[in-house]
Order: sequence, then C-alpha cells, then structure tokens
Amino acid sequence: MSCPAKDKLRKAMLALRAKETERQEKSDLIRQTLCAQTEFCTARTIMCYASTAAEVDTMKLIDESLDLGKLVLMPFMSGEEIRLSVLRSLAELSPGAWGVLEPESGLRNIPDRQAVAADVELAVIPGVAFDRRGGRLGRGKGCYDRFLRQLRPGAVLIGLAFESQMTPDVYMEPHDQRVDMIITERQIYYCRPKRA
Repeated sequence: MSCPAKDKLRKAMLALRAKETERQEKSDLIRQTLCAQTEFCTARTIMCYASTAAEVDTMKLIDESLDLGKLVLMPFMSGEEIRLSVLRSLAELSPGAWGVLEPESGLRNIPDRQAVAADVELAVIPGVAFDRRGGRLGRGKGCYDRFLRQLRPGAVLIGLAFESQMTPDVYMEPHDQRVDMIITERQIYYCRPKRA
C-alpha cells in the first residue's frame, strides 16, 4: 500500500529534479567528491546504477571505476527483483526495464559475469529524494529496499543527489533502507545509520 505523503513528495521531487540546471557540471562535482572518499578508494567491488537523463550522471563514474581496475557490478531487473552482473565496458549496456540501461541480457548468464549482493563493498544508490538522516525515497516499487537488505554487513551505501533533492523528511517506513552517505554538488551528508 502506498503512503499518500510519500506519493505527494515523490511527485513534487520528480518535478523539481526535472527542472535541475547545470546538470553535467553538478554531476562532475559529485563524481569528483565521491572518487576522493576513502570508502570509494579502498573498495575493490562497487555497484553503480546507470543514470537516466534526470539523475546525477553516473556514466563517467562507471568508466573511471573500470579504469581504476575496480570490479563494477551493474543492477538489472529480473521480474520484480534486482540482480547483478559484472560490467567490463559501457558498450555492454543496453536499455532494459523502464528504459534504464542494464547489462546486455546475453552476458548475464555467463558464469564469470554473475554476482550477488554479498559481493558488494560499496553501492552507489539512486533516489528521488533524500533526507539528512540517510532516508531515501525511491520510485515506489521497493526493488532497491529489498535488494539492499541482502548486502553484507559493513557494505557502504552512498546516495548521489542534486542538492535540490534533499528534503527534511522522506517519510521512512519500517521496510525502507537508509544510506550511509549522500553526496551532492554542495556537500557530503554523513548519515551512517546501523542497518539490520
């Protein structure tokens, strides 16, 4: 069952995000800040979403991570659940569920391309909105919340957002998962909640 307050906030924040200006410049600042963090520098295996046009751009981040020799795991939808595949090049991405770029379907069943949530050391997480306590508002399908519960203890969750996506309260519910850190073009929000 959807929460009316969350639905209203989601609609408002999606409209606000669509009006974001200087998107690439802000995305570059966010990427540079993330890449300077100890958590990113020391992580050998990262998960990163492929951004849509309205989101903080992650394509350069994925490319830079591959250049640094990190094992990059990309999410893709399998029914209602998120699964992971090892990415070796941006050229391996193609439109999947909801038009979002995912690893090509032919690569997903190759044994050395398969990965599980427990492999992730650092996860870069999308969101429609975030609050300063690490609360995250997604698209309302619950896919990421279910997936994030499977991560290993100690995995670092980082949300990327434009400052305009920060809001006082995203109306977290018991099943919602928080992030440890949110990086915007203006600052880093350290949240570090304990996850179940």
